[in-house]
Amino acid sequence: MLRTGACDGGAAATGWTWGTCAGISLVWVREDARRQGWGGQLLAAAERVARQRGCQQIIVTSFTFQAPRFYELHGYVETGRVEGLPVAGEADVHLRKQLQPDDGVSAVPDAHVAVGDPQRGSSIVSEPSTVPITWKRGVSSNGAGSSA
Repeated sequence: MLRTGACDGGAAATGWTWGTCAGISLVWVREDARRQGWGGQLLAAAERVARQRGCQQIIVTSFTFQAPRFYELHGYVETGRVEGLPVAGEADVHLRKQLQPDDGVSAVPDAHVAVGDPQRGSSIVSEPSTVPITWKRGVSSNGAGSSA
C-alpha cells in the first residue's frame, strides 16, 4: 500500500467510471487512523475524479456492519438493500449520490492531482494530504477498454 502522509499507508480507495456513472469499490482506513478525516478526503477525491470524467452519479454498497451511515453523512442516499446478506440479521446496502459539476469542488484541495499509467491502473493522488486512490475506466459499449 502506498504511504499516505500523516496516515502512513493507512487509507486507500478504489473505484471505476463507466459512461456517466462512477462506482466506489473500496474505501478503507486503518482502524487507528479512523475519525481523522481520511475517509472523507478519499470520498471527496473520488467524487472529484468522477466529475472530471463526466460522471453525474456515484454509487457504492456497504454492509450494515460496515459504513452505510458514513456514506449517508457525505450525501449518499440509500437506494435499496438486500436483507440477510452476508448473514442473517445484516444487509447489503446500496447507496447513490447525484454529482453536480460544481458539487464540492472547492472542498477538495486543488493542488496536484496526478493520474498514473492506465495500463497499470490509474493512481490518483490528491495533495496536500497525499491520499491515494485507484480509479479505472470502464469498458466501452463495444467491449474495448477505455484509457486515460
